[in-house]
Amino acid sequence: MSWQEDALARIASLIEYGGENIDYGTNYGQSHFYGWRAQAISALEAIIGGNHIYTAEFTARVTHHVGPELGIEILRRLKSDIENGYLKKTANIISAEVFGDFLEMADHLLAEGYKDPAASLTGAVLEDGLRRIAGNDGITVTDHDDLTSLRDKCVGGKIFNNLIRQQITVWTTLRNSADHGKFGDYTAQQVGSMISDVRVFLANHLI
Repeated sequence: MSWQEDALARIASLIEYGGENIDYGTNYGQSHFYGWRAQAISALEAIIGGNHIYTAEFTARVTHHVGPELGIEILRRLKSDIENGYLKKTANIISAEVFGDFLEMADHLLAEGYKDPAASLTGAVLEDGLRRIAGNDGITVTDHDDLTSLRDKCVGGKIFNNLIRQQITVWTTLRNSADHGKFGDYTAQQVGSMISDVRVFLANHLI
């Protein structure tokens, strides 16, 4: 499930839950409201971050005194923005942060002397990143696309120039060597450079 699909499903569930016909003047109603509010804020922070305007407005304005209606409308507006692709940058930032975590793992593996799994992990991060970069530009990708085909689709879509194409080719060759057991074809220093360069590459094209 993609970031958008997961977010939309979570928001739709909160809208439905908040819209239940409950008397909020009762103890049960108050418990229901505060449970829903806490769950909604947790979801907003996970989906778009604690500093986003939607999260801030929901947290500040949706209280027991006004009931859930305002909160439901905020959630509906957020849902609409995600459906229409207006929060693509947020999705990209989240992806970049996740990729950064994996690249830190690759750095750690390399530092511990495991250059081969570090190279494989970095290649997997690069492939996933290219899929997102292509998708952001409206390029159709499939599960059968690999680093080479993703590279060529991005070049064909004018996302990258030939210089970057050549760099991706170098990374692809190193990743394939690691995945196919050709461990003597590259050095730890080359893997370190790949990790560093892929980190910069994804940061430049995802944020």
